[in-house]
Amino acid sequence: MMLATLASSAAQPPAATQPKITPEMRAKLSDLRTRIQSSVGQVVLAMANLPRYRNQTLGDLSHLVLEPLLRD
Repeated sequence: MMLATLASSAAQPPAATQPKITPEMRAKLSDLRTRIQSSVGQVVLAMANLPRYRNQTLGDLSHLVLEPLLRD
């Protein structure tokens, strides 16, 4: 328990050194999130119509859909 607490506190920098999120950055992140969600939805719907991918599990979506989308 103590080790996990130390590891999590070491992984995140103190609040004073974290960069501030500007409204423009927030808008860009929101736009990016919306585009990724839309793309994932479209790809999953297309895959559901193909016999090859119809029986894939939700766990398979990570390497079949998300990783390629994030790599563009």
